[in-house]
Amino acid sequence: LLDKLTRRTSSWMCNSLSFGGKLQLMASVLFSIQVFWCSTFILPVAVTKECDRIMRSFLWHGTDYGKKSGKVAWSRVCKPKKEGGLGFVGCRVWNQAAIM
Repeated sequence: LLDKLTRRTSSWMCNSLSFGGKLQLMASVLFSIQVFWCSTFILPVAVTKECDRIMRSFLWHGTDYGKKSGKVAWSRVCKPKKEGGLGFVGCRVWNQAAIM
């Protein structure tokens, strides 16, 4: 799972993508990969944290996986759109909901 996410994000030319383009790629490709794995297996906490880290750094920094902070906290990004977030769901929460 982590290799797939890393390979996908590193293969995209995200320096030329806008913020909206990155959001669309995350929503359509990265989260669909994550949904498949989360609905099939109970993932360890370390793996879910790493998935969130990969997607968070792709959203804010592109393919540069440095230790820079994002513009908004990931917990606020994962809120529903009605509450001011971007409508994403964290990997750990999604894994628990999909397995139930």
